[in-house]
Amino acid sequence: MLRFAIKSDKRVMYIPIERRNLERNLQIIYKTLGVTLEELGKYLVIVEYDDNFDDMVEYLTSGKNFKNVMSVIFDSATEIMDTDLTLELSEQANEARDPEDRKEKSLFKQVKLSQEGYGALAGNMIRLMRIFGNLSKRGKYVIIISRLDENPKWDRELSAAPMLKGKEFSKSFAGKCDFIGLVEPRVNEEQHIVYPPKVSFISDGSYLAKWTGKYPLRKGKEQEPRNMPLDLELILGTDDVPNKSKTAKEGKV
Repeated sequence: MLRFAIKSDKRVMYIPIERRNLERNLQIIYKTLGVTLEELGKYLVIVEYDDNFDDMVEYLTSGKNFKNVMSVIFDSATEIMDTDLTLELSEQANEARDPEDRKEKSLFKQVKLSQEGYGALAGNMIRLMRIFGNLSKRGKYVIIISRLDENPKWDRELSAAPMLKGKEFSKSFAGKCDFIGLVEPRVNEEQHIVYPPKVSFISDGSYLAKWTGKYPLRKGKEQEPRNMPLDLELILGTDDVPNKSKTAKEGKV
């Protein structure tokens, strides 16, 4: 993604919801790209999440924040649902409880989501997906990362799918995306992990995947998007890669 952005003279916006030290990841990125950390900073915009969902929504709906931004990477849908949004909703529900009832400060009651809470969780994620959809209409590539859920409860026929909390949003998620890919590690002959990892947008039915439109072109021929390096140029196809004089194609990811 960043290699593509550098070629297009655009920036990548990265929103890390996962609470991790980014230094190691940044080292891998700039070493893989063959650029300095200072050069990387020209093309990578890191937006820190301040534990407030409404503040993030306000930021994402402000057009001035996306000047010269080619793509948005949201990391991750799992974390925002499983931790941040769930805690915000449960804290709000706890504050609304009867004062006498609140005296019983059991951990269970402070974090438990009611059926109404799960509905609010799904509703706020739909709200977020609508924002991402509007960004894609403006020509931005939107990449939403998720952890892997083995044998998801909402579809027992799948052995792997995005890890999303609650059945309501999980079932509608695929319809809100143009592409869904299963990402797996890629290793060399010495069995060392190499970057970028591989991704498959075509499924044998055992995992959730999706591809919209024609297959990517490689040297004038269509290539099935399965077990391919996670590289936006390869995913789009070399015949579709914009240069500095072109704008990014519309489309959701």
